Amino acid sequence: QQYGVDVHRTPGFYLFIILLAYIIAAGTEETLKYCGPLRFKACKHSGSPYAYVVSALSCALGFSTMENIGYTFGMSGPEADLGSKAFTAYSRAVVAISAHGICGAIVGVKLTEKHVFGDRISFLQILCPSVMVHGTFDFSQFLIAVTLETEAEQTILVIVCTVLILLAAAVYLWWILRRLRGRR
Repeated sequence: QQYGVDVHRTPGFYLFIILLAYIIAAGTEETLKYCGPLRFKACKHSGSPYAYVVSALSCALGFSTMENIGYTFGMSGPEADLGSKAFTAYSRAVVAISAHGICGAIVGVKLTEKHVFGDRISFLQILCPSVMVHGTFDFSQFLIAVTLETEAEQTILVIVCTVLILLAAAVYLWWILRRLRGRR
C-alpha cells in the first residue's frame, strides 16, 4: 500500500504504466514538439538548415518550463513547504529541462532531414527516437516508484537511470547532429 492506495501489480497494471509513459506522456509531448516548428513559417523560409532544430528546441524548452511551473506550484498539502517546492523546481530544472531539450533537438534534426534535405521519412520515423527516449525515461521513473519501497533506493536508482538514459540520448543527438552537419 503506497500513498494510501492498495495497488495490485498485475500484468494489466504494468501495461498501464507502459501506455502512460510511452503513449500518453511521451507521445503527446513529442507530438507537440513536432507540430510547433511546422506551424512556424520562418522554418520554411530560413536560409539556415538549423531553423527546425532551433524551433523544436524552443518548443521543448517552453513546454518544459510550463510543466515545471505546474509541478512546482501545483504542490499542496503539509509536505508542500517552500523547501520542497524549491527542491522540486531545482531538480526538474536540471533533469526535465535537459530531457525535453534533448528530445526536442532530436525531433528538430529529423524535421530538418525531411523538410530541408528532402529525406522521405514519415511522422512515426521522426517521432520514434524522441518518444523512445522520453518514454523510457518516464517508464523507468514510474517503475522505480512502484517497485522499490524505500526512498533511498528509489533516489539512487532514479539518478542512475536518469544519467544513463540522458547520456545515451545525448550521444545519439550528437551523432545525428554530426551527420546533419556533414550534409550541408
